[in-house]
Amino acid sequence: MDQKETTEKSKPRRLDFKSRIILLQTAVIALLLLGAWIFYNRIQAANRYLTTFEILTMEKEKCTSVISQGSGSFDEFQYCSQLLKTFPD
Repeated sequence: MDQKETTEKSKPRRLDFKSRIILLQTAVIALLLLGAWIFYNRIQAANRYLTTFEILTMEKEKCTSVISQGSGSFDEFQYCSQLLKTFPD
């Protein structure tokens, strides 16, 4: 009798159908949340890059007008010439 009890205790317990469904739903929800988090982070990174690109584009336009009109100080001219050398069209 004692051997039968130890054999029953050593066997892994099988999950019933309801427990399996709950575990599956939990796994699916966790994967969906992970996917949403990754998607959100990629969108945020794309928005940061887009903002940086727009700022650089505005600076290039400003510098192009400063150099073409010959207006502004010497420091602005140096800044603009270096910027246009760094980011050519």
